[in-house]
Amino acid sequence: MISNAKAQGLNQTYVMAYGTLINLLKLPDEIIWGITRPFKEKAYQAKVKAFKDESKLKTSNLTCEEKCFDDLRILSFGRKRMIPDSGKNLLSFLNERKDFADHIQRTVGYCWGHSSVSRNFNYLAYFEPALRLEDESFYKKKIKSIMRGNAEVIPGFSNLREFSSDEEIKKLLKDEVVWKWADKALRLRSIGASLKGFKGLMKKKELLSFLSEVKEKLSVNHTPKIFFSNLKKPGFIHVVNVYNVIEEKDMVKLCILDNHQYEDQQRNCGVFVSIKLDGSENFYDGWDKSKRQLEGFVGQFGFTPEDDVEILKFQKENTKMCLKRCGK
Repeated sequence: MISNAKAQGLNQTYVMAYGTLINLLKLPDEIIWGITRPFKEKAYQAKVKAFKDESKLKTSNLTCEEKCFDDLRILSFGRKRMIPDSGKNLLSFLNERKDFADHIQRTVGYCWGHSSVSRNFNYLAYFEPALRLEDESFYKKKIKSIMRGNAEVIPGFSNLREFSSDEEIKKLLKDEVVWKWADKALRLRSIGASLKGFKGLMKKKELLSFLSEVKEKLSVNHTPKIFFSNLKKPGFIHVVNVYNVIEEKDMVKLCILDNHQYEDQQRNCGVFVSIKLDGSENFYDGWDKSKRQLEGFVGQFGFTPEDDVEILKFQKENTKMCLKRCGK
């Protein structure tokens, strides 16, 4: 462990109230977001096109700098990390009450925060176990920086599982999960995700369009962060990262990096959302098995508001980090 500091307990009511207040104060940011988002989406699509064009070219015998692609090819290592089979790139704690019992008394889950922390670290953290360990304040700054979307070197650790297993770092990461949930789930831009569930079962045409977009994102090293709603309780949504799509005769499986399951359950697409291609039924057994007495039927699907924009920043940061490391 890097220190013996005691964890400061959090109060969920305070987190929700403070998060709501802060996000109301960020209303000007939301307006700017709404104005600039079409331009950022256009920039993202340009990167997708560049990936498809440039990936056809030979990449052998390139110099270090030439391998620092200024398109989504640079994210291939992050895309591979998001496959949970080895377990080494998963957080050491789940989005479960027992995992947060020493940290916060909670009544809701923090899936949006947990999924965000997982994806940011897998795309932006450069673990360097040969470098010496630093103190807690050093790692706190690194964690904050990564969650702001910056690529960072993490000395003294081999991977995310090892990093998040350190007791003091685990407390810092749990804090980040809670506050990222408050920042993202309580934002005005996220209201649409909660309200979409009230539309009932997703129409076949819209569902097939969603699946097509998921597959395109995965093909360009983008692990999409999605939400889906509970059909019987439409205001209840779950946020996860999708790392693969398996097509079967009359259905599709969305393989998800689920923040409620351990790695032995997640290997080889062990946790998934099943979607019937005729649009008649979508099912997530994680709800069916939960203690919340929820049925597992899914109504609506969508991408989180920040999904594409974050990936665009990840690309820029990884290209910059690549060039920096080439200069060693």
